[in-house]
Amino acid sequence: PASGDVYVFFSKDRKTMKALKWDGDGFLMYTKRLSRGRFREVLKKGDDGVRRLQWDDFYMLMRGLTPVKVTVENRFRMAAK
Repeated sequence: PASGDVYVFFSKDRKTMKALKWDGDGFLMYTKRLSRGRFREVLKKGDDGVRRLQWDDFYMLMRGLTPVKVTVENRFRMAAK
């Protein structure tokens, strides 16, 4: 828990999510219950039985967004001296 990881748990019907995080002197628990719809399926389990999620993906999951492939274009170039 001291690593800063957040542990996320979903109900069987995927309408409720609980997140558990150590904040230095105790645990914080966040709960989110959806009034409509369900949380989308997150990454498939790895060999160790754990699903890993980056913070950006977790944020989109909480907002109800589905990530798609995004490409970043170079917007400017530094002038060569």
